[in-house]
Order: sequence, then C-alpha cells, then structure tokens
Amino acid sequence: MSGVRVYADTSVFGGAFDDEFSRASQKFFAQVREHRFELVVSAVVMEELERAPVQVRELFDGIVFR
Repeated sequence: MSGVRVYADTSVFGGAFDDEFSRASQKFFAQVREHRFELVVSAVVMEELERAPVQVRELFDGIVFR
C-alpha cells in the first residue's frame, strides 16, 4: 500500500461512465488497482452507491471488495 489515502465521493464512481470525466476517472481507478492510492469512502457513499446504476455498483464492488 502506498500510504496515500484518497477519499472518493459518489460522483467519482459515477464519473467513470460520464463522457466528460471517464478518461480521468478510469486513470484514477487504474492507479487505485495498482495500489498507488488507498481508497477511502464513507458510509454515506456506500449507501448512495446502493441506489446507483448497475455499472457504477459493479465498479465500486470491483475496487473496494476485491
């Protein structure tokens, strides 16, 4: 783990599927997968993502619960 903790709110996950933000978001999540950052989310974000579109929930689950 890098030791660099990064907080991500709900919009960061949704941004991965938004034309305007997808490129930067995908790059960010690739770095999270490479353990360059330790991802931190709040209980509120987790609750909000329960109601998010399937692709957003799958991204979250794949990042946080791998």
